[in-house]
Amino acid sequence: MNCYEVLEVMPGASKEVVKAAYRVLAQKYHPDKNSDPSAVDKMMEINKAYDEILKMKPAPKKENKSKEKKSGVNKLYQKRCKKYESLDEIDYFNKGIIIDTFV
Repeated sequence: MNCYEVLEVMPGASKEVVKAAYRVLAQKYHPDKNSDPSAVDKMMEINKAYDEILKMKPAPKKENKSKEKKSGVNKLYQKRCKKYESLDEIDYFNKGIIIDTFV
């Protein structure tokens, strides 16, 4: 069984295209909407083909949240450092010693 032929899409089609084709065929062959006795078998074939294609497609990689947090902290740090003009003032900021006269 060629899964792409069952879903009537080109091999290598994107997930969005496969999903759209699946929805169209599911509406057409769903046993609740199609009284033809072969519709049940066709729907099972469509479901199997859809599942196989999704298994072949790699899932998108999740981004590491700790990196996002670090980059957010770095951006905040950079914004605060822009307030200070000299390197001495930034060194005080790094140490956590902020004197009101610098602000």
